[in-house]
Amino acid sequence: MWYSIFTFLCAFAQNFEQLFVLRAAHGLGFGGEWAAGAVLMGEVIRDKYRGRGVGIVQTGWAVGWGASALIYIALYAFLPEAIAWRFLFAIGLLPAIFVIWRLRLCPTTPASAIAAPMTRSASTAIGPSGKRVI
Repeated sequence: MWYSIFTFLCAFAQNFEQLFVLRAAHGLGFGGEWAAGAVLMGEVIRDKYRGRGVGIVQTGWAVGWGASALIYIALYAFLPEAIAWRFLFAIGLLPAIFVIWRLRLCPTTPASAIAAPMTRSASTAIGPSGKRVI
């Protein structure tokens, strides 16, 4: 949420100094989220699939860059430069909206279940068909 909100606020920067401060605040949130997310993925995925799972998380960086390049091309084709860059930053609010949606509609895991050391049996989830899903 932190980096998404500060990315959005960059759209309203009036000069370089404001943009610099907002981007620095964005960077703090992004760096914290990236590090915590990568570690969390490494802890909750079984050993057999851990490398694959962490690799998918790291791929998100490249997917985001590709998506932003495509959005850049589309916006700069239809909007003047003075407005297009602001729209690019404003689009940064979308991940925050997704987080709010996810928190409201999807059940969460108790913090104690995540914090507890995982054993082989605790790291295995059984789906409706009776097969192992994790």
